[in-house]
Amino acid sequence: MKKIFEIFNPRAFLFNSFYFFHKGIRSDVFFFFFIATPLLFYFLSKTDLPTAVSATAAILAVRLAAGLTAGHFLQNYTRQQNSPQPPKPVLYFSVSALRVVVFTFLSFNLYPVYLAYKNWQAVRNDSDEKSIFPFFRGIILAPVYAFPLFWQMHKSFAAVLKKTFLFDLFAVLYLSSLIAGTIIHYLIFAKMNFWLFGLFMLLQLIKPLLLLPVQYTINRYNQTVDPENKPHKNILPGEVIVILITLAIGGMIYSFTRRFTIIEFYRNFDRPTRNMIINSYIFQDGYEEICARYGYQMKLYGPTFRRIYKNELERLERILKTNNMTTEDALNVAGPYFKRSLNRRLERELIALSTEIMGTKSSETRQNMYNLCSFMDMSADLVIKSQLKK
Repeated sequence: MKKIFEIFNPRAFLFNSFYFFHKGIRSDVFFFFFIATPLLFYFLSKTDLPTAVSATAAILAVRLAAGLTAGHFLQNYTRQQNSPQPPKPVLYFSVSALRVVVFTFLSFNLYPVYLAYKNWQAVRNDSDEKSIFPFFRGIILAPVYAFPLFWQMHKSFAAVLKKTFLFDLFAVLYLSSLIAGTIIHYLIFAKMNFWLFGLFMLLQLIKPLLLLPVQYTINRYNQTVDPENKPHKNILPGEVIVILITLAIGGMIYSFTRRFTIIEFYRNFDRPTRNMIINSYIFQDGYEEICARYGYQMKLYGPTFRRIYKNELERLERILKTNNMTTEDALNVAGPYFKRSLNRRLERELIALSTEIMGTKSSETRQNMYNLCSFMDMSADLVIKSQLKK
């Protein structure tokens, strides 16, 4: 216990990440302690703990960690700053460029995460930057640290190879593909825009090819700095882990795609028919299921919708009858994920609307939703006609 008090730094406890920033430690240690509190609070808030308890626990845990580890990080930083030896060139992780492309293809673009980890590990070891956490930069926050890694490489290559245009061009293209892939992925799932799925898959096929000139430049630089440095030929333990994770992901994707048939739903039905099917589910089942979770049982909403939407429901029945299908069968074509996705989206919209209309705190979600559902049910005729006009 006495030893703990000796190493404990009260200033780091009080000021957390900003203490490290003040002391000049402005790399991973600062960033880690900066984001640790909100991240820990987020995970604790998902439990049954009250909000105040989650916040207090997150703040104290992170600040205790800062107070107990500050001495270690300061000691390493001071030793590094006072080191008389000039930094030696970094030898980055070297494998054949073809191996990078093949492994990236086969691993569903997971292999670049391993490459990032190994390259940050090389930067840490060769530059003696002990404040760099390769696991943190290469795996946990790989997309965030992709640009800093490429920039680090650019500076190394510019000092030795002079010409880095090819590397710079494809590094920028690769970073652009990461951003584009994230945006397209969001549009596919959040906005239910499945026409972008083909573009997303094309991007996944292009990304490995963009790494070909990048790895080629890394290998050329390494051999210029150290002629005896050769690309690894044997399969490394980390690559075995990547392969195992890829097999696990492949199994999940196979299982998922058997249920995830939304694209078939979009292929089999034109837009007007899809809209009628979706409306039929939302107004007859979706709203009722959501409101039931918040304690209100709708009684008028479904029958009112069937009366207002009678002509469309009859037309939909005739269309589906030609394929020997019911509305429920048509929804099943899209798979269970489609219903869950619709429900989540509807619930988010209703929660936001209930908070806005009721003018109360967002923490009173259950009461807000109960009141909104009651209003929708009692004013079903007006609400449904208004929604169908949109």
